[in-house]
Amino acid sequence: MKRFEHQWTPDFFLLHVQANNPSGTGGTLEIVRLLENGQRKSEREELKRDADSHRFIISRSHPLEAKVAIEYPSHLILEVYKVDDRAYYPTESFFVL
Repeated sequence: MKRFEHQWTPDFFLLHVQANNPSGTGGTLEIVRLLENGQRKSEREELKRDADSHRFIISRSHPLEAKVAIEYPSHLILEVYKVDDRAYYPTESFFVL
C-alpha cells in the first residue's frame, strides 16, 4: 500500500485526484479525513478493473479538518492537483508516485 497525506492550508480547499491504473487491475482508494480533535472519518473510491484511470475531487469537509490522507494499492499511480477554488481548475501537479 501507498499513502499520500495533505495538510489543508487557507489558500486551497479542493484537490483533484487522478488514480492511474496501468495494470488494469482496479482497486480501492481509502480517503481518511483527520480532524483537529483527533477524530478520523473514512470513505472509499473504487477504481474498476480495466479502467485506465479514475478522477475525483476532494474538498475540505469541515472547518476542523486538518489533513486528508489517501491510502491506495501499490500498483496504482496517484496524481494530485491543488485546485484554485476561485477558478475551479487544476493549477499544478504537486504529487505523482
